[in-house]
Amino acid sequence: MSHSDPSLFLKYSDSSIVVLLLYVDDIILTESNPQIIHESGMSSCKPCPTPLKPHIEILLTDGIPLKDPNQYHSIVGALQYLTFTRSDIAHYVNIVDQFMNNPTEHHFFLVKRILHYLQGTLRYGFTYSASGPLLLSAYSDSD
Repeated sequence: MSHSDPSLFLKYSDSSIVVLLLYVDDIILTESNPQIIHESGMSSCKPCPTPLKPHIEILLTDGIPLKDPNQYHSIVGALQYLTFTRSDIAHYVNIVDQFMNNPTEHHFFLVKRILHYLQGTLRYGFTYSASGPLLLSAYSDSD
């Protein structure tokens, strides 16, 4: 349990940290371990510079429906949790999440593209440490 927030629980191990946050009827659980790529069978994939191509048009009917959408559901669900520490993929995960009801091979290709991006950016994300002052900078375009 955190000393500053009684609803925040932390578990440390040698290689990762697990964070559980409880708030009324909401639970957020996340981990710093890169198993999302390993569990998808893509741990040796080549990295790519962007999660998806810019200005891509994706339709519900693009591609052949997946015979077994369970892996699609599992990976997209894990990606949703990953957005807590990887806000750079939030928009792209939202895009592929829109096809959860009837994912196709084309939609799964897009999910794999996000995994390729993650493979090249495993060290990205928000980290917080107790040493030194906390300085957070952000930029927003009013458009």
